[in-house]
Amino acid sequence: MNRVRLKRGLPIGANTSQPLGNFASSPVDHYMKEQVRCKCYLRYCDDVLGLARTKGEAWAQLNEYYRKSCEYGFVMKADAIVAPIATRKKDGKKKRKRQRGRRKVH
Repeated sequence: MNRVRLKRGLPIGANTSQPLGNFASSPVDHYMKEQVRCKCYLRYCDDVLGLARTKGEAWAQLNEYYRKSCEYGFVMKADAIVAPIATRKKDGKKKRKRQRGRRKVH
C-alpha cells in the first residue's frame, strides 16, 4: 500500500514565506498581547520572544502560547528556553550568573 506523504508548512526559500508566516500567526499574536497581556512579546516568522517578571509567569505564558497555537494547527518545536536575563542585588547592583575567566596574556 502506497502512503501519501503530506507536506505541511511553508517552503523556506519562497518569497512569500515570511509574509504568509507573519499573516497566519497574527491571531496568536493578538491573543498573547490582548488576552494574556504579555508586556513584551515579539515575533518574526517562526521566532518568538516573550519577557516576564517571574519564571512562573513565563511558563504560564509559554503554555498559553502552545495551547493557542495548537488551536490554529501550528506545530511547535519543544526547544523553548526560560532563563533570567539579569538579577539585581538589594543594593541595586547587577549580579552576573556566570563570571568570566581572566584572559591569559601570552
